[in-house]
Amino acid sequence: ELAADLAEITFEFPFRIPPYFALVIRAISVLEGIALVGNPEFAIIDEAYPYIARLLMTDDSPRLRAALRYMVYGREGQFDAERLIDLLEALEKFKRIRDDGDGTA
Repeated sequence: ELAADLAEITFEFPFRIPPYFALVIRAISVLEGIALVGNPEFAIIDEAYPYIARLLMTDDSPRLRAALRYMVYGREGQFDAERLIDLLEALEKFKRIRDDGDGTA
């Protein structure tokens, strides 16, 4: 689905996707497809979200600080407690996975 959306965008707007980025998208799509065979409820973003939350909450780079602000305040600049709670829960899940090491957190 992501690949189809990107293909549509490239026809509307004249830009190129770097080959390495296209390969990463393809690899993730293949891996998600394999996971979906074993578990139809699998969603790669649900699995990646704890790691993304950790980066957003711990990295000092200006780009990730801006992304964190956007996640918590949204486009309108309004504080969204639910988004913050989601980020904190994902960070907690990351820590459980890291500490327990079994991936079932």
